[in-house]
Amino acid sequence: LHPRKRQIFLMHRQEGLSYQEIADQLQLSKKTVEFHMNDCLNWFRHNFKLHTDIILVGVLALYIV
Repeated sequence: LHPRKRQIFLMHRQEGLSYQEIADQLQLSKKTVEFHMNDCLNWFRHNFKLHTDIILVGVLALYIV
């Protein structure tokens, strides 16, 4: 992820800030924050679909050990 997108994602998901609060802190429009969040979520969805097999092997390995 691009550093700005990662920052916005973490501010929202880890710190619990609203899109408006993030926009105010970073001096961006709320629409820009929404765009970056949507882009992050799409990136996660895409990469999860591509790597589902690796994720499943990892989860199974945790249960076997």
